[in-house]
Amino acid sequence: MAARYVERWSPLLSEVQRVCKDLVWCGDDSMVEDFMMEQPIPPYLFAFAVGELGFREMGPRTRVYAEAVPEVLDTAAIEFTSTEEMI
Repeated sequence: MAARYVERWSPLLSEVQRVCKDLVWCGDDSMVEDFMMEQPIPPYLFAFAVGELGFREMGPRTRVYAEAVPEVLDTAAIEFTSTEEMI
C-alpha cells in the first residue's frame, strides 16, 4: 500500500458496461479509487482489493482493512492488534 492516492470518481457508464455484468457490484453508487505507484515493485508484492471494504485504525500509523461486515472487520482488528507495537 505504498502507492500515492490520486483521486476518486464515479465510473463512466461505458466503463461499467464493458467490465461488469452484475449490477449489484456495478450499481450507481460504484466508485473508482485511483492510485499511482511511482517506484517499481516485484510482481509478487501487489494485490487488488474489490468489494465493500472498511477499516479500523490500529494506531497513528496503521490500519486494518477487511470486508465491511462488522464481525469480519472486528475479527481482523483483533488479529492485528499488536501491529502498531511491532512497528
